[in-house]
Amino acid sequence: MAALQGGLKLPFIASFAPPVRTNCEGPADDEDGRMESIAKFPRGFTLIELMIAVLIFAILAAIGIPSWRDTMQNNRVTGATNNIVTALNVARSEAVRRGVPVTLCGVANPDLDPANLVCAGDTDWTTGWMVFRDNAAPAGQRTAGDTNDVVLQVWPAVGGNVIAKANVNFASYDVAGMMTVAGDKIFRVGATGTACTKVGETRVTVVGNIRTAKATCPT
Repeated sequence: MAALQGGLKLPFIASFAPPVRTNCEGPADDEDGRMESIAKFPRGFTLIELMIAVLIFAILAAIGIPSWRDTMQNNRVTGATNNIVTALNVARSEAVRRGVPVTLCGVANPDLDPANLVCAGDTDWTTGWMVFRDNAAPAGQRTAGDTNDVVLQVWPAVGGNVIAKANVNFASYDVAGMMTVAGDKIFRVGATGTACTKVGETRVTVVGNIRTAKATCPT
């Protein structure tokens, strides 16, 4: 008790500062606790947001996958067409260099030992082709194990949904680099089915000149 003038005594009133909450203390009430929990653990996607994301992905896939497939197929067509041109150039240059006829023909199984390869005798060249020194008769043909008709180079099957066809079953060059048989030799490479969007045509004249161009789908 504190004494005042006049003899009256009043009770002593103590004042206290309100407690200050620090970062180390817990939440003041349940509402603060919920707010801190939401801030620490953000909510995930809603069902509608997830459905929209899936829809966008499906649209992009529907646009991109066919385009990617066409690109791959076109690359195969281009690659096979270039291989035919390469094979024709090899056959012609080897005929001139060696001074003997050299033939290009389709093969049924290009994975065999080259010594056992035979010409397929077909206008379908999809399974591959080879270049060989055509010394033995008949021209444009090779039998398994023939030591006279030496295989010089082999190309594998075109693969995928791509086909290669020609209007002849072989093409031979003489020592002057000209075709041994008159008439243009036409090779076409393209895709099968309705996706035939790119076709490469290789045409060889009787004098041995090679031209490439676009064409209709081979059948």
